[in-house]
Amino acid sequence: MKPIDELLGIFTLLRGLRLVVEQSWPWIQESDIGPLFVGRDVDKTIVLSDEVANAFKQLEDRMQLTISETDRNTYEPAIQILKDCFKVASSDDRNNGMVLSWSISLSPEYIELLDSRQPVALVILSYYAVSLNEIRDSWWVMGWGNKLIQEVYQVVDDEWKSLLVWPMKKIGERT
Repeated sequence: MKPIDELLGIFTLLRGLRLVVEQSWPWIQESDIGPLFVGRDVDKTIVLSDEVANAFKQLEDRMQLTISETDRNTYEPAIQILKDCFKVASSDDRNNGMVLSWSISLSPEYIELLDSRQPVALVILSYYAVSLNEIRDSWWVMGWGNKLIQEVYQVVDDEWKSLLVWPMKKIGERT
């Protein structure tokens, strides 16, 4: 199975877990494991590095010029949540597992666009690959960032490859 398909399967499992947690939330908060879920909000004082902010700006500018408002309304929340993942990764008390919060928070519409291999959805996924690569020493990441960026580069149309330069550089691939 290809990395994007494998990741979509993982996203489905994680999103299912979210539904279970939401149904059980009052009980979880009162249980012995409740403290594990406290204080997991993004520190709003953290600012993205200029490099990361510029990469996102380039993506958002391109989206503004080339895709419909409906699609932008699907992609923009995915991008905002991904920016929060980058903030968490740069925090002092970072928790590597928080990078998974992106997949749990994605809309079904974004998942559909990713599943149908829409270029912007794939480019956003390549930015997520960078966040995975930042925690590549975690046993459960197992080179996912590298695998994803390789497949995205193979699948995405040439007109979108300019937006892959930054993620590929961050992960260490050559364009």
